[in-house]
Amino acid sequence: MMAQSTYKERVAKQFSKHAQHYDDIAQIQLEIGFDAVQQIHQSGGLALDIGSGTGRLTSLLCNHFDQVIGVDISSGMVSFAQQKYAQAKHLQFIHGDAEALPVDENSVDFVFSSMTLQWCNPLNKSLCEVMRVLRPGGQALLVIMGQNSMHELRSSWADIDPHPRVNQFATPMHLLEQAREAGFTVDVEQKNYVSWHADISHLLNSIRQVGASSVSNNHPGQPLTRHRLMQLASVYSEKFASNGQLPLTYNLIYLTLTKDL
Repeated sequence: MMAQSTYKERVAKQFSKHAQHYDDIAQIQLEIGFDAVQQIHQSGGLALDIGSGTGRLTSLLCNHFDQVIGVDISSGMVSFAQQKYAQAKHLQFIHGDAEALPVDENSVDFVFSSMTLQWCNPLNKSLCEVMRVLRPGGQALLVIMGQNSMHELRSSWADIDPHPRVNQFATPMHLLEQAREAGFTVDVEQKNYVSWHADISHLLNSIRQVGASSVSNNHPGQPLTRHRLMQLASVYSEKFASNGQLPLTYNLIYLTLTKDL
């Protein structure tokens, strides 16, 4: 099995590769993030965005908080955000790992993260870091891809290949248990978003372009050839196509965490 550090490096490189164009191609991810920001009711103090990417969502947190820090493992994303928001007051971006946040303990009032922490496996280290940096009474909203994400792709691959070519994501119960073990009071909700694609190549490219194509397991099955892609396209279309379009579901788990006083 791939070492976790190597896997995270691959994820970071994937996101760095697409930093310049990420906001143009990551429409479903931005939609999910914008909706999540609308759920924030806290205001004032210091907020931390884990997996800040291009900074587009991070900048919106400035409407709620006095100071905002974005942290991302992708150096390319951090550089892009620093340049884009160089003139923004009370907003800064730092290169860092969710499992070792470059922030002092008991210093943050609110932690936000959208579609990032699914790459941290297991999640307990990141949750302990969120607990460490939050002030007593502080809260977090973590939006994490769940077990049923990309279920269409997983199901289609399963019909032609016994070895998974899609990342396995956590169940709501597993995330709930890990958050409680970290010491949080937890509320859990779920919501599905669906993106639609003209063909299998467009669908797979949409995953690659947003840096989400790194699979955390080595694949022992057959190589990904043109013939295999044609097989996948046929199965996917037969099982899931609607009005000539292929759906791809993102199952989001919303963890609302509170660090008790």
